[in-house]
Amino acid sequence: MPYNLEVTFGVGCGISCAYCPQQTFTNAYRNRSDKLLMTFEDYKYYLGKVPPYVDITIAGLSEPWLNPECTRMVEYTHRKGHQIIVFTTLVGITAEDIRVLQKIPFICFQVHLPSREGKENIPLNKAYFENLENISKSRIKVSYMSLGKCVLPEVKEFIRGPIHLGAVVSRAGNVTSSDVAVPVRRKGALACKVGMTWNILLPNGEVLLCCMDYGLNHVIGNLATSDYKSLFRSKEFLRVKSGQKNETEEILCRYCDFAYECGLDAKFLHFPISFLRIKIAMLRSDNKSIWETFVAFCRRLLKLIFYHRQ
Repeated sequence: MPYNLEVTFGVGCGISCAYCPQQTFTNAYRNRSDKLLMTFEDYKYYLGKVPPYVDITIAGLSEPWLNPECTRMVEYTHRKGHQIIVFTTLVGITAEDIRVLQKIPFICFQVHLPSREGKENIPLNKAYFENLENISKSRIKVSYMSLGKCVLPEVKEFIRGPIHLGAVVSRAGNVTSSDVAVPVRRKGALACKVGMTWNILLPNGEVLLCCMDYGLNHVIGNLATSDYKSLFRSKEFLRVKSGQKNETEEILCRYCDFAYECGLDAKFLHFPISFLRIKIAMLRSDNKSIWETFVAFCRRLLKLIFYHRQ
């Protein structure tokens, strides 16, 4: 089972992409907390409760580099021995940040590019194009993606390597857009293609079940007041887990693009295969050979087993 804690360093993302339910998230969060920005000291405290076998994703529900202490927190994560994944638009990042970041061996460093359809509010100014050029010339093994049919030509000329063109998902019904289908409620027993232990940390220490939960429906705990393992014994976590089998329970999974209806064979086989596929894809994005990818994956698997036996 993969363990990943995805960190949201701030609430109120100014980029506000058309397919990102920022208003839903901001409204729900402000009803619970007035702590809109995670400080370095906050992050040190939260991360101190997270075991080393847990990968850390720098992304969450807003652009991470809108927090001026982001690079410092990424550096600290690396020093504490966690594997790191990054998803960013590059908004807020600086040349100095890139210089520091290229010393870190990321599992995956993916840059989200503006689409030709203009659904992202990424400022296409001098600073942005300088960041694109600097990141492409750095020692960071960058991968690129965009949620659209194609990327702007003036952006594409800075890109070295392939660009993955993805599709917009409904975020379990949180995205209301004419080009996104309204999800149909799933029936029967469900499972998740990503797993229930890829969670979202918020600035106030609260942890969400997953990246689909922009409305904060499934808060499974708080690292400001409890430890990491308690998240998976919490009342809300167990309610969602039970709800994946009991279709009368109202949970986000019933509307999620990453959920699938499963029988006995799928319960035991689909998730490990899905996990393996996701991990290998991330490791390959770092331009490793097949052998290097296999060795890296085995090392990470052994690390996970070792810590669970302690």
